[in-house]
Amino acid sequence: GKHWGFGMMEYANGSCYDGTWVDGKRTGQGRMEFEDTELYEGDWLNNERHGWGNHIYLNRNCYEGRWENDLKYGEGTMTYGFGDVFQGKWDDDKWQGPSGVLKYANGDVYQGAFNSEKVRAGQGLMQYANGDMFEGDWDGNEGDSSRGALANRTLLPTETVGSYPIILEDIIVAALWASEHTVVQPKTINSTEAAPSDDASHAAWIP
Repeated sequence: GKHWGFGMMEYANGSCYDGTWVDGKRTGQGRMEFEDTELYEGDWLNNERHGWGNHIYLNRNCYEGRWENDLKYGEGTMTYGFGDVFQGKWDDDKWQGPSGVLKYANGDVYQGAFNSEKVRAGQGLMQYANGDMFEGDWDGNEGDSSRGALANRTLLPTETVGSYPIILEDIIVAALWASEHTVVQPKTINSTEAAPSDDASHAAWIP
C-alpha cells in the first residue's frame, strides 16, 4: 500500500523524512534531514518543497520563505553564515530583484535597488551603524554624491572622502577613495548638502 497520514521514512542514502504523506508522497508538513546534513522543515507537495519552509544549507546559510516546485519562489529571507541577511523576492531559486533589503553583519542596513550583478545600483537608502544615512543613487556599491545626500555626517580633518567632488559651502574638494586624504575643517552636513557614502567595502553577495 501507499503511505498516508503521518510517518517517518529513512532512506538508504542517509536522508530521513518525518511528516505527513498523501498517496505515498511527501505532502503537507514535514521535516527532511538530507544525507549531506542539510535540513528542510516546512510545506511539501508531491515530494517537493512547496509553500512555506526553512532550509539550512551545508554552508550554514539559511533560507526561510516561499517555495514552489522545489525552488525558492516569492518572498523570502536568506541569512548567510557570515551574518548578512537579505530580504526580497525570489524566482526559479534565484534572487529576483530589482529591490530588496540587505542587513550587514556590522549593523549597516541597505534598502533599495540592486543590479544584475547583485550589487547596489540605482535608488537606495543606506543606514549606517554609526548613525549616518545616505539616500540617493548608487553605482557599484558606492553612493553618487551628485545625486544624493548624507545626513548626520561630520567630516573630520585628514578624512578619506571619495573619488568625486564634495560640496562644502560651495567649495569643491576632490580626493581619491582609500588612497588619498583631504584636510578640511570639521563641518556638519545636513540632509540638503551632498556628500558621498563613507563606505565602499560592502559587496552584496546573494546566491
